[in-house]
Amino acid sequence: MRRWGIFLALLIGLFNFSTAGAASLKELLNKLENDIGNGAPAQILHKEIDEIKKAKGKYPIYHIPELNYLTKREIEPIPQTSISLIKKFIFFVEPLKRATEVLIFFLLFYTFIFYSQHIDLEPDRKKYLTLFLILVLALVVLVNFWPGFYFLTGMGAVLALSIKKKKTATFLFFAGIFSIFTYGLTENFLNYLQSPKFLYTVKTTRDGYAPPYLISSAIENPLYRKVELITNELALGELQRVKELNSVKTNDPYLIGIIYNDVGYVNFLQGDYQKALKAFQTANKYLKSPVVLFNLYITYSSLLMLEQANQIRRELLKEEIDISKASSIPLLIHVRSEGFETLIPYILIASFGAGLVFALIFDRFFGFYTEQLSSGVLQIPGMMSFINSKMMFFVIIFITALILNYILGKAICNI
Repeated sequence: MRRWGIFLALLIGLFNFSTAGAASLKELLNKLENDIGNGAPAQILHKEIDEIKKAKGKYPIYHIPELNYLTKREIEPIPQTSISLIKKFIFFVEPLKRATEVLIFFLLFYTFIFYSQHIDLEPDRKKYLTLFLILVLALVVLVNFWPGFYFLTGMGAVLALSIKKKKTATFLFFAGIFSIFTYGLTENFLNYLQSPKFLYTVKTTRDGYAPPYLISSAIENPLYRKVELITNELALGELQRVKELNSVKTNDPYLIGIIYNDVGYVNFLQGDYQKALKAFQTANKYLKSPVVLFNLYITYSSLLMLEQANQIRRELLKEEIDISKASSIPLLIHVRSEGFETLIPYILIASFGAGLVFALIFDRFFGFYTEQLSSGVLQIPGMMSFINSKMMFFVIIFITALILNYILGKAICNI
């Protein structure tokens, strides 16, 4: 076991060389961008791309998507992230939500007509009430006024129950709740996709760095932002920026831990393992993080302090952290962004509840009584299916709407 530990330490030592004097990853990327803009020959560009890919291994950078953007071809395969999962969720759930809304619309249409034909009003007033309800329903859908739509959905659930359409009432009630839930979920996911805080977290986790403008937008605390901008530059090989950390004055243990970790990272890359060890030990006092433990592990290994390295390794294994395929260089700790604001569709929930209450009051005053329907009402397509509670007509509407929404979603995604 000890022989394998020594072999690992020697192997790490072979691959950890000083980066002093070497071009930083940031400089290489800027050079590639300028040369592409100036129309440099393909041979030169290929060489610069190879240099960037080689330099990436010297720093805690996992992916460089800029290579794809600059060259307009896939050089760096970008792994799946939470963004990809969110987009898939929206792609599959949004059509289901919209198909449900289409079915709600049709059921409300028939419910309002059927109910209006049975309430205790004069014929002319019943006609006006029917037209009013249908026009309001059509208007809220045309202008996408969702509070109004869910208000009518709540109304429809109560009125359907009043006219003995239990299946319709049950569907409208639960479909309304489902639609509001998916609306809130989709809006939150879309908000996350557009949120600098979310994008910053994805970028630093996936790539190991983020654009400065994104850092400035995502991190509100000025001191946290300053430290992260420096950390980000260190990740791209601008090691001289570590001097600026000395000017950061703070009593925040979290920030102090990151600063010492950054300093230890630079010391390690410069080949001064003893200084790196002291910095990581100090960082560990202020910040309990698996990243700091890992940095201690590879530093102890590089100094052939195998007993201490194995002790740290056991601590990492207790936390179920696999280091068998880990990097041979220390890792930086990016400043965490503030929490995301979760949006709850209170207005839609209140509108749905208000519709339920309003319909209860309305039905109490006007009431339902049996009356023969006019022949004109019976000739409305689908009305007989509604009256006889035959759901096949509405199932066909739902499936058709679902298929059309999936086709439309696919077409939009391929644009």
